[in-house]
Amino acid sequence: MLSAGIVDFVVFGFCSVVPLIFGAYYGSFNKYRTPDQQLLGNRKMPSIPVTISLMTTFLSGSVILGTPAEIFNRGPLYIVHYLSAVIGLFFARTFLIPTFFRINCTSVYEYLELRFRSSTLRKIGAAIFAVNTVVFGGIVNYGPAIAISGATGLDVNALIVFVGILSTTYTSLGGLRAVLWSDTFQAVIMVSGIGALIIGGLLTVDISATWDILSTSGRLSNMVRFDPSPTQFYSFWILLFGSSSMWLNIYGCNQMAVQRYSSLPTLADAKRAILMNIPCVLWTSLMCCLLGTMLLGQFYNCNPLETGEITSVDQLVIAFAAKVLGPIPGLTGLFLAAIFAAALSSVSSGHNSIAAVVYADFLKGYTGLPINPMIITCFVSLFAGILSTVIALMLGSMGGILYASSSLLGATNGPMTGLILLGVFFPKVSTRPATVSFVIANIVLGCCAFSNFMEKPYDGYTLPTNSSSDTSGHYGRLETSILARVSPWSYTFLGIFIVLVCGNVLSFFWKRDENKTGMGRRIAPEGEIELKEMSSSLP
Repeated sequence: MLSAGIVDFVVFGFCSVVPLIFGAYYGSFNKYRTPDQQLLGNRKMPSIPVTISLMTTFLSGSVILGTPAEIFNRGPLYIVHYLSAVIGLFFARTFLIPTFFRINCTSVYEYLELRFRSSTLRKIGAAIFAVNTVVFGGIVNYGPAIAISGATGLDVNALIVFVGILSTTYTSLGGLRAVLWSDTFQAVIMVSGIGALIIGGLLTVDISATWDILSTSGRLSNMVRFDPSPTQFYSFWILLFGSSSMWLNIYGCNQMAVQRYSSLPTLADAKRAILMNIPCVLWTSLMCCLLGTMLLGQFYNCNPLETGEITSVDQLVIAFAAKVLGPIPGLTGLFLAAIFAAALSSVSSGHNSIAAVVYADFLKGYTGLPINPMIITCFVSLFAGILSTVIALMLGSMGGILYASSSLLGATNGPMTGLILLGVFFPKVSTRPATVSFVIANIVLGCCAFSNFMEKPYDGYTLPTNSSSDTSGHYGRLETSILARVSPWSYTFLGIFIVLVCGNVLSFFWKRDENKTGMGRRIAPEGEIELKEMSSSLP
C-alpha cells in the first residue's frame, strides 16, 4: 500500500493548484475577445510550450502506468512502438502539417470540405472526433484513478471528480494558453516523478540479474518475432507499420495536434515544433520502458498479482513506487502528481479541441447566434469536461459497454487518416469513391474491434514469471474468429490501406466531378499545395 504523509500532500496540492492559477490568469487578466484567441492563442504562441504540450497531450497517465506493465508482461518488443514515432512524425512534418497550416484552419476537418466539397464528410469527421475524445477523456481519467485507488485506498470516485473538476475549470477559464502553459508545468512534474522512480529503481534493482531474467523468461527472444501475419497479438512488423501509422494519425491528423500547430506564427515554427517533439517523445517513452524492465527485476520472483497485493497489472508501477519512494518524504506526492499531471494534460487538451471542432465545424457558419461565440466555446469545453467525468464515473458499473465503445471509436482513426491521405496524394479521387472507401474501412475495422472485444482472443496472454505462467497464446485462442484475432495494433494501418486501395479502385468507376472537387494538384515533396478553390463561403 502506497502511503502519503503531510509533505506528500503539500507537494501534490501545489502541483494541482498551479494549473488553476494559469486558468485564472488567462481567463481574468487577459480578456479574450474572439474564439481565435480562446482556441488558438491568437496564433502567436511560442514554440517551446507548444512542443512540450504536444508531448504531454499524448503521454497520458495510462501510458505511464500501462507501458511498464506491457514490458513486464511481454518484454521489450513494445519499444518498437515508440521507435516508430520517428517515421510517423517525419511524414507528418513533411506532408500533412504544411497542408493544414497553409489553409489556416481551426479544425482539421475543414480540409475535408475544401478537398472533397462535402460538408457532410467534414461534420462526420468532427462528430467522430468529439465523441471519441469525450470517451477517451473518461478512460484517461478512470485508468490512473482506479490504479491509484487500488494501491493507496483513496476513493476512486473522489479521484475521478478531482481530475474532472480541475481540468475542466482551468481549460474553460483560460483556453488554449492556459492548457499550453499548464502542460509545460505538468511535463516538468511528469519527468521529475518518473525520473525519481527510475533513480530509486537503479539503486534498488539488480540490473544484471534483470537482464538474465529477460533472457531466461523468453522476453528477449520475443523481440525477434518477424511474422507478418495480422492475426497475432503483435510482432515487429505489426508494431513498425501499425505504430508508424498510429503516430502519423496522432501528430499529423489529430485535432489536438493540428490545433497546436495552428497556434504558432509560421510554418517554420510548426515544423520545428514537431521536429523537437521526436526526442521528447522518445526520451519520456523510453523512460517508461526502462521502468518496465525494473518492474520485472523487482517482481519476477514474487508477482504481486499472484500474491493478491494488487488487483490489476496497471497497479504494478504504484506497488513499485511504494517500495522505492515510500520511505522518502515528498517523493510519493511527486510521483502521484506525475500520474495526475499526465491525465490532466490529456483530458484538458481534449476539452479544448472539442470546443474548437464544435465551434469551427458546426456553429461558425451561423451568423445569427444570440450569444457571444467566445462564451459558447467556453461552455462547450465545460460540457465536454462534465461528460468525460460522468463517463469515468460510469466505468465502474458499465465499464464493459464503454470500453467496447472506445474500442469501436478507436478503429475510426485509421479510416480518417486514410481519407486525408487520399485527398492529399491522389487528386483524381473525387467525393463519392472517397466517401464509400471511408465507410467500407469503418465497417471492416468496426467488425474487427467488436469481435475482439466480445471474444477476447488474447485475454490473459502474458509471458511467465516464477509465480505465474502463460494463460493464452501469442496467436490467441484458435477457436475465436479471424476478425477477433486481427491485432488492434494494426487497425490504423489497415484503415489507411483499405481507404487508399478502395478509393483508387472506385475512382475508375466514378468519373471525377471537377465541380465538386475543391483542391487542385497534390502536394509537392516539400509540402507545398495549390488550392484550386478556396471558397470564402466555407464556415
